[in-house]
Amino acid sequence: MTSYRLQGRGRVDHGKPVNFTFDGKTYQGLAGDTLASALLANGVHLMGRSFKYHRPRGVVSAGSDEPNALMGTRRGPGRFEPNTRATIQEIREGLEAASQNRWPSLAFDMGAINDNLGSLFSAGFYYKTFMWPRAFWDRVYEPVIRNAAGLGVSPTEPDADSYASRFAHVDVLVVGAGPAGLAAALAAGRSGASVMLVDENAEVGGTLLSEPTVVIDGQPAWDWLAATVAELDGLANVQVMPRTTAIGYYHQNLVGLAQRLTDHLAAPPEGAPRERMWKVRAKEVVLAQGALEKPLVFDGNDRPGVMLASAAQTYLNRYGVKVGDRPAIVTAHDSAWHAAFDLAGAGAKPVVIVDMRASVDPALTDRAHALGIEALLGRTVTGTAGRLRVTSLRVNRMEGGKAGEPRDIGCDAVLMCGGWTPCLHLFSHTQGKLAWDEALQVYLPGRKTEAVQIAGAGRGLWSIAASLGDGANAGAAAARDVGLEAEAPAFGVAADRKPDVLGRHVVLEVDEGLGLGRVAVGQERRFTMKRYVKYCYTTLYSKCASGSRPTAGIVTASIHGPVSGAGSRMRHRQAPVRRQAGAVQSASARGCPARSEVRPSVGRSSACCRPSRSRSRCMGHHGRRLPPRTSFLNWPTEYDIGVMTSMSKIESLRGEVGLCQRSTTWRSGLGSRPRPSAGFSTAMRRSADPPGTRSSARSPSWDMFPPRPLAPCGRTAPAWSA
Repeated sequence: MTSYRLQGRGRVDHGKPVNFTFDGKTYQGLAGDTLASALLANGVHLMGRSFKYHRPRGVVSAGSDEPNALMGTRRGPGRFEPNTRATIQEIREGLEAASQNRWPSLAFDMGAINDNLGSLFSAGFYYKTFMWPRAFWDRVYEPVIRNAAGLGVSPTEPDADSYASRFAHVDVLVVGAGPAGLAAALAAGRSGASVMLVDENAEVGGTLLSEPTVVIDGQPAWDWLAATVAELDGLANVQVMPRTTAIGYYHQNLVGLAQRLTDHLAAPPEGAPRERMWKVRAKEVVLAQGALEKPLVFDGNDRPGVMLASAAQTYLNRYGVKVGDRPAIVTAHDSAWHAAFDLAGAGAKPVVIVDMRASVDPALTDRAHALGIEALLGRTVTGTAGRLRVTSLRVNRMEGGKAGEPRDIGCDAVLMCGGWTPCLHLFSHTQGKLAWDEALQVYLPGRKTEAVQIAGAGRGLWSIAASLGDGANAGAAAARDVGLEAEAPAFGVAADRKPDVLGRHVVLEVDEGLGLGRVAVGQERRFTMKRYVKYCYTTLYSKCASGSRPTAGIVTASIHGPVSGAGSRMRHRQAPVRRQAGAVQSASARGCPARSEVRPSVGRSSACCRPSRSRSRCMGHHGRRLPPRTSFLNWPTEYDIGVMTSMSKIESLRGEVGLCQRSTTWRSGLGSRPRPSAGFSTAMRRSADPPGTRSSARSPSWDMFPPRPLAPCGRTAPAWSA
């Protein structure tokens, strides 16, 4: 074991070593490790390359919101999967993992030359360059683009695994098994209601797994967790399902679940299915999905070794792994201070805590000084140094709203925290409205359209005590709504680390190296709607990290001003979950139009509407196994997951914007008026530009595209299907 593995610490089994390979080199982890924690325990921070610039990438989070550590995994013929998140892949004996998007090796990647040529790839580069000359598309542009696109390579061998599906009807479905979810399941289960509790992780507990110092009802957090799980397992009316991801929330409380059954086993039983697709109809749903920690924006915040503070705390307390010996903490929130204290107590020596706020709780600074950690308040971070791993941090004092003289601080890891944002992905699937909370500076659930309760951090309640109480109330309310008598249990919590209200800081996705400059370029080109800026001048919501980072408010604020004024209609994108491999249903079997019937009428400039060739790469389908010839349009094909999934998404999207087109939308030259591109059908161009007129100075309204007749399956077809 290396110096980064702490003996006797964490919830891993130190008596069961597990061997696996990464890029052909053998490493050793422990039973209970994820691929990410095992690599960090061996001192490996470089795990991938960025999509466009091929910049070195390391792990950022410890869960399914990971944007960088995407790998190809294999366990035999026909069992290869690209774009697997290392943070959720449990290691098993003989696991083979490989990095992606690099050549000839991860440490020396020829594609990194793009990083030095970044000035040539300006915002909107693709949408203007590949339009002319037109004859270049088939023989020059398209082959080059398809060869460079994507991350992992699609599997070419037949899938050797089998898959299963099952229906279920329950009184209460609880999604998320953190403090709020456990309390909700307890309250509903004790009332006699049939309860299903699901969580995407291998072990239930949520934030309790990373907070062992909290005391609940007089017991340490892990002891209370064990007793609670034992009680739930002892109730015949309660079913606890770890390794189960809620992938969709549909009408009338139908929830799709994907359960991983054998991915964590070195030798699966003969004939055992790899995954099971659940279609659960619940009378009441409780969403206890927690919150996501926001990163901070500064130059070089994508280097290996720069990660979220909560992730470092999880790797330490849950997996017994130090992410560095001399970490630096950069924060605008109290929770990162506690992560620094945990690292100091485990033998690491945090060199500095840089807080962007001018003042914090004196108890935090006093404890930092007692532990020998330098605390710098009212500072900002303007950059990092290091190539394959961060080596130093540049800190500046804020003077009159401007950065003062810089100071370089040596470190081997940077832990950042910009506050927290509630996970409302499934709630948004139901077209529930989000409401901006000015005090918390986050979106909270507003008007509901289904029989659903939101509990815990999903409602902006950050502390464990508040989450337990809110979850118990939600579970009891759900049980009463189905006609049962229920009481919310009370919990006594001590040593709770109640975080402070977060500050106002801009956060962007890191997987594409995206900065605010690209949003500004879109504004300069007179693209004044959120969706136009997204399509033409940024890569927001693209690839495997779609929806995993909270970016809606930034685009809204940048274009429209205060978030509270214009962001109330902004919705979260799809939940950052790993697409499941085999729980599928054919679109043709359920009567939906075949692909040839719905293929859009487009010009040659729209590369996204053609099936991928056999050698093309996966276009970031969240780690889903893609056969060689599939399209990356979100239109129902025989590989789509679940019943009504794609049709519901398309109907919802069309109701919002009037069109489902994932490729080029509008193009505009310098100083020219926005005009429809060749990616639109003739009918659309006629709708946008009436005969004898030109496009108006503003972009055409999506309301110009009326609904089309019903498709064969009985659902409204998109405008471009005719």
